[in-house]
Amino acid sequence: MKEQVNELMKDKTFLEALLQKSNAGEVRDAFATKGVDLSEDLLGELWSRVEEMKKGMLSEEDLSSVAGGARHHSVPM
Repeated sequence: MKEQVNELMKDKTFLEALLQKSNAGEVRDAFATKGVDLSEDLLGELWSRVEEMKKGMLSEEDLSSVAGGARHHSVPM
């Protein structure tokens, strides 16, 4: 389930839609339409992150962890 959540959080259109949600139930419904049934714990974590993103309080590092991504650095050879 976590992998599916990470993939959806990388989808710019889906993420923008999440930012329009006004409560955790709407976030749950958005994931459900994509076939992802969120646990209460994960829903709470995601809702907190959505609220923080709305307030512009997430750092680039936080955003990376929401999407399950990692920063890529080029290494000279």
